[in-house]
Amino acid sequence: MRVRRLSWRTYVHSSYRHRIGMPSLKSHDIRDALISKMKATEDKKRHDPYYIIKDDTGRIVATTSISHGRTEPLGPKRIAKMAGRGQLNLDADDQLVDLIKCPLSREDALDIMRKNWPPGSSRLIRN
Repeated sequence: MRVRRLSWRTYVHSSYRHRIGMPSLKSHDIRDALISKMKATEDKKRHDPYYIIKDDTGRIVATTSISHGRTEPLGPKRIAKMAGRGQLNLDADDQLVDLIKCPLSREDALDIMRKNWPPGSSRLIRN
């Protein structure tokens, strides 16, 4: 078995969970999945598109924004940031890739997001 030698950049960016082989996702693919699969609403009043994901009861379970152009690929650092706590609240950045590429269902994603949302935060939207 041949051992692959890693570049210095892999070590420098290891704190950002940079991984070899992590696919880059296009921002429009993420947007389309958030709107169609996760039924997110888009707040266009902000400079960057901001997405709010609610469960079936109207409770916000996650929020995120996409700060790149429509066809710009998002690299591993941005994918990790979007997937992490404080945005989509997924356990791993692989789950964001699964959400976009379809193996992760909406219900499973909502369960993960609910579980990881900070305790004590009121997320019920009143209309």
